[in-house]
Amino acid sequence: MRILILGDSLPFPRPHKGQPVDVTWPELIKAQMPDADVWLRATPRSCILDVIKEFFFFTDSLPDFDVMIVETGIVDCAPRPYPRWIYKFLETFLGMNGLRKIERFSHDHLLWLHGRPWVGQNSFAKAIRQLVETAHERNPAFTTLFVPIAPPTRTILQTLPGIDHAAAIYNGIIERETGALSERFRCQCVQPFSDSDPFEVTIEDGHHLSITGHRLIAGALITALKTLKASGITRPQSPTIPAIRNESASFSAGNTWPKGASTARSFSPAMAQPMAVTVLEQNQRPASR
Repeated sequence: MRILILGDSLPFPRPHKGQPVDVTWPELIKAQMPDADVWLRATPRSCILDVIKEFFFFTDSLPDFDVMIVETGIVDCAPRPYPRWIYKFLETFLGMNGLRKIERFSHDHLLWLHGRPWVGQNSFAKAIRQLVETAHERNPAFTTLFVPIAPPTRTILQTLPGIDHAAAIYNGIIERETGALSERFRCQCVQPFSDSDPFEVTIEDGHHLSITGHRLIAGALITALKTLKASGITRPQSPTIPAIRNESASFSAGNTWPKGASTARSFSPAMAQPMAVTVLEQNQRPASR
């Protein structure tokens, strides 16, 4: 079974918080399913529109994959103190350190001026449908699993009041859309947090996963993956390296990026490696979103 993981920084290790690679949920999946070939393509601060951008790099190679796991949503539902184009402008000219200083001031003093989510509810639902439908078009036997947003707690509730309510709404969208799509396509939203204490799922910032959170997600996904495997899904007989396409190649093939998706990051073969390699490379960068 070959698995593609797309999302934000929640699958990453955080050694400075006592979370080495071995306790992250992608690595726990590999430990419990050693025959699985796990590929991780995750980027800090990604919303579902960025996930779709990463997904387009693999669309021609989906026949060589069995399952895609999508973990996103906390950025999508978070309120932003200014329009998206201002964020991109500040990120380009100030860099991440300068941007974070502006963000701290903006969230404290300007959030009430704008306050709209990074991705609207309709756009979020449409993106879910696009991922599932496109995956099925390229590989009718393909399965898409969605991980819901971990319940926000602690610091993030002080920084972004009301984000717990927003997360519940967006989780409802994930469940509604996957429920409707599952009647025609192979997709599912796992439920790792249904019987858990929200304060045990995340670390002190209130949104990045604790060791318990990683274990809960891994457990729910492993159950779903083993069920799929038992139903007859097997890893492709002739393992091939997924085709690597850059942005210009994707545009020439007729694909277009979704409105609002970031196109600042370049893509190279070194960025698309099996999970065990990619996680270690990501850990060299700041782990926060």
